[in-house]
Amino acid sequence: MGTTDHEARDDGARGIERWKEESKAIERVIEVVLSLGEPQTAGWIADEAHVSEQTTREHLGLLVDLGITTSTSARSVTKYQPDAAYLRYRAVSAAIERHSKDEILDSVEQLKEKVEGIAEDYGVESPDELRALAAHEDVSSDEVKEYRIAASEWESVRRQLDVDEEALERYDEFTRDRQASHA
Repeated sequence: MGTTDHEARDDGARGIERWKEESKAIERVIEVVLSLGEPQTAGWIADEAHVSEQTTREHLGLLVDLGITTSTSARSVTKYQPDAAYLRYRAVSAAIERHSKDEILDSVEQLKEKVEGIAEDYGVESPDELRALAAHEDVSSDEVKEYRIAASEWESVRRQLDVDEEALERYDEFTRDRQASHA
């Protein structure tokens, strides 16, 4: 037997109440901001984080000062989003925390092979060249879709490869700093 809409709303409300009880307002604001795929206003973030708009604005100001969030203003509207450099730092440190140096090296090897495989399969040297192939007039709509998906995958693999390569470069520094902070 499935749940009714009313039961689902009750479960959602209980989940929100539990989230509010178990976390501080700034933690909820951070969680919402770091999950954004596109910039949002303080009001929108406040609604999602279940925090007053004034408190959200104060927390967002602090997050901008700390380099965790960036803001942009256009036509008297300020929007916020995660800072790209902060997200990169988090990705690199997460890779180092979760994996050994050898595991990261294995990942680098596999990702390089994947990039090389895509390049060989399509006879191009970049995702942009692959997209250019899709623009040829003799290419079918299915091929256009295939080229766009492959180019997108190539870029995604390349981003992960960049993170893993930086994790390798900084592995000793991060682990040394972590050991020093635990001493």
